[in-house]
Amino acid sequence: MPSDLMESLTSEQRHYLRVIMRCILRINKALHSEAQELFRAFDVLVEMQKIFIKNPPENLREELPCLQDFDDVYRGMKDVSDKLI
Repeated sequence: MPSDLMESLTSEQRHYLRVIMRCILRINKALHSEAQELFRAFDVLVEMQKIFIKNPPENLREELPCLQDFDDVYRGMKDVSDKLI
């Protein structure tokens, strides 16, 4: 995640956000798999907290140039946290 959400994302940053989303989707799938005991939920929550501290969701505003990209990431993390809880 960039340090300033108001900046437009470069092509490289957009690709990186797509990788993050794929990881989030795989975490969601792992939560429903047979190997749940291999899943380290606390580690995932700590990493999510780091993102929330750096870029709190309340910083998302309609005038952001890449609102949809960020919104997708935050929604994915919300799905993961809801399933973990």
